[in-house]
Amino acid sequence: MSEDRINAEAGLPQSSANNGSFDQISRVFEVLDRKVKLNPLVKIKEALVSLKDESGSEINVRNESTVFGFDTNALVNIGNQAKSDDIIDFLKRQKNVVIPGQVIQETWNVINKRTQNQNLNNIKKMQKEDVESIRNLLGDDKSRHASELLQELRNLYEEYQPQTDTKYLNSLISTISSLEATAICPFVPRDSFLQLAEARNKTNTPPGFRDTDKNHGDYFVWADFLLGVYILDNPSIENIVLVTNDTKNDWSTKGVTHPILGAEVEALCKKRFQLWDLKHFSDYVKLNIDSNHLQ
Repeated sequence: MSEDRINAEAGLPQSSANNGSFDQISRVFEVLDRKVKLNPLVKIKEALVSLKDESGSEINVRNESTVFGFDTNALVNIGNQAKSDDIIDFLKRQKNVVIPGQVIQETWNVINKRTQNQNLNNIKKMQKEDVESIRNLLGDDKSRHASELLQELRNLYEEYQPQTDTKYLNSLISTISSLEATAICPFVPRDSFLQLAEARNKTNTPPGFRDTDKNHGDYFVWADFLLGVYILDNPSIENIVLVTNDTKNDWSTKGVTHPILGAEVEALCKKRFQLWDLKHFSDYVKLNIDSNHLQ
């Protein structure tokens, strides 16, 4: 009896062509399911110190020893950056880039969102003093932080804007083309990982427990990303960076990465993890270009 068949009968994830070996998929599953020991005390201490010192992610990583991954909200907006051509050229030269499979699905979904809910138009017009009205409109009674809620609403509004103009599509095509030859785009098996997603959501395990639609999109971005990280892992890799503009606290707080995310990456591959927003990544690309010009 084959290894995949044995594990299928046991309800474990199976290998998938071009999406990592059985051992790689199983390792990611075990980390997410806490069958691998984490070191959360160290990570939460580091996060608390960063929060106290107001020090976010560092920018001094070597690109040749770093795995870069991109969330949907970062990937679709690369072309909107002031130096988008520089970013695209930079990505063409990278050997360690992960575009989670979930991100590709969501990218197409963003392109095809052509209609706007009238409530979103109302949200855009609301001011900071209307936080209670916004909370009531969304039915998000658990939200405690007005600034985070407002940012989440702005992100939601932007997400639902139709992105079909020629200039935008050309920039997105350029971005995808720059990644086509070098990036990997892994998917974890959906069925077995979905059961785990529901357990993590019920226990407020990041990321994804702040998603209002409960479709586990952020979780699958993370799971696909971790699989890509593990596929690319080798002794020369020192840092893992995921670029996202998501500001919900199931990813980060005031620029400090949720400690559980760092603990999961460390348990997976013993590497340091950072979350960057797209501006942070753009600044990093600029620094690399400037340093290369000086050499």
